Amino acid sequence: MRYQLFHNQSSHYLRGYEPGDELREGWVGEVDHDPAKSELPVLDQIWWIHNRDDRPDGQIAPSLSVGDVIVLGETAFAVQMVGFRAVTL
Repeated sequence: MRYQLFHNQSSHYLRGYEPGDELREGWVGEVDHDPAKSELPVLDQIWWIHNRDDRPDGQIAPSLSVGDVIVLGETAFAVQMVGFRAVTL
């Protein structure tokens, strides 16, 4: 499953995404997600991948934080303090 990350340049990790926030394009990748085999929902799996010490974009981008956005297919999801919410970019 293809996804893309966007890092929020407006919130500085202090609040969730708001329409009009400046987003910087980040990592584009594929996640191998099989709901029958994974304990994590796909958004949690992507968050976990990009917050590990050995994350694929660790040398070029910060970890995912509150206010950042994950685009999965045609739908965008903002990282919240707990969980995610669908947003329109």
